[in-house]
Amino acid sequence: MERALDAIDSRQDSLDSELKKIKNQVSDTSNLPSYVQQLEKKIAAMEQQSRDCNVEIVNIPERRNENLVDLVMKLGSINKHELSKNDIIAIHRVPHAGQQDTRPKNVIVKFSTRVTRDNFLISSRAVKELNTELLGIPGTSHKVYSQPMWVQVRLGQTWYLLARKSETSPVVAIRSENDFKKIK
Repeated sequence: MERALDAIDSRQDSLDSELKKIKNQVSDTSNLPSYVQQLEKKIAAMEQQSRDCNVEIVNIPERRNENLVDLVMKLGSINKHELSKNDIIAIHRVPHAGQQDTRPKNVIVKFSTRVTRDNFLISSRAVKELNTELLGIPGTSHKVYSQPMWVQVRLGQTWYLLARKSETSPVVAIRSENDFKKIK
């Protein structure tokens, strides 16, 4: 009987030890949702930073064998902001979300620096009637738009937004619903 009780006590001690380990593991994961949300915010910020040098050009008709680098350099020339091939790191068209969309695919340009991107955008906005005819693209003339690339990340329904209560209030980064309280 004593040997049986000792074995049961030993087994009970082992089970208690295992239960304690499991409780510690469960308590370690209790802050997991906030940690995941923190990581999602960090990913969103990193994605935005990776696009800091990008410009999206809208409404340029697609052509076979088009040379987008030459097209963007010509756009810079029209805007009186000369570019070199070294100013452009990457350039490509992005597909539309819906396959039924008949508009031309947007062109994404990654410039070598944010300064180059900003100067390109400023010069693009200075030309009021920028269109495909000025770029030498045959066919019906279409207005061409340039805009910075902003990430719209929907990780955990988190959007990145800058806001202020009034023109004189400080700018607040809105990354979650709780951040709205900062501008009230």
